[in-house]
Amino acid sequence: MIRFVEFGSYDRLADLMSEMAVKFAPKTDTLPNTPRGVYDLVRQIPFRDEEVETLKAPAVTIRDGGDCDDKTILICAWAIRRKIPCRIVMA
Repeated sequence: MIRFVEFGSYDRLADLMSEMAVKFAPKTDTLPNTPRGVYDLVRQIPFRDEEVETLKAPAVTIRDGGDCDDKTILICAWAIRRKIPCRIVMA
């Protein structure tokens, strides 16, 4: 699943990212089970800049690479599945 996002509202973008993290949390069981393991995985994912802002499902990010928000969705989905408190902060 890939969602296209219009620029202009960081609040809306953060909300969409949070919704996707919750939705995809159950699908993170195949990811590494430790924070270090998921950190190492995310570091290996190629950074792919975007001309049009999109939000990707974790499986798509792992397969095709992604930008900051895509990797954030993956990490938050992983944390939610393991009941680790997390939040999305944008700057």
